[in-house]
Amino acid sequence: MAKSTRGADPLVLVGNYTDSSDPSFFGNWDLIGDPLTNTATDFTITDGVPFPVNGTGISQEIVTMSISHTTSTDPFIINGADDFDTNAAVGCAPAGIAIPTDQPVVIDIIIPIAGGDVGDAISAGGQTSVINGIEATWSLNYTSEINNPFGANSPESYIANDCSPLASGVWSWNGRSGFTTIMN
Repeated sequence: MAKSTRGADPLVLVGNYTDSSDPSFFGNWDLIGDPLTNTATDFTITDGVPFPVNGTGISQEIVTMSISHTTSTDPFIINGADDFDTNAAVGCAPAGIAIPTDQPVVIDIIIPIAGGDVGDAISAGGQTSVINGIEATWSLNYTSEINNPFGANSPESYIANDCSPLASGVWSWNGRSGFTTIMN
């Protein structure tokens, strides 16, 4: 749970995870932003559109990660920025969009001409967190599909810390590893 402030509501992304070699090991992987770290960056999309499209990216540092397992009623909750690392994938942001480098962030992409919020993103590359007393490594860099009314839609995408495309986010914990995906 995160408290709304007068200026902003917390940004939330709901996801899931699965073990790549054991499909019975799965659950939810949810992230909540901190509205006290709310920042806005204006950007312009020029590539592939007939004329520039202006928008704003609202970003918030991740404050809570909640991981629930299919066989457990108690989720693992990680609160506070101290549990999250410097964002290794910040350099993957499109030109004109500045993402804070000190923490991984949840982003709300707003293009007013398209009628409001049009996309969500997360930039959380190269993370380590202690989950149930055991260190986990994870990386989740994601942008939802963005439907541009002028054409040149952007598909849903995941990227690695080096900006190469991936099919999902990745995680490794307690001898297991697998995939993390965002549910729209």
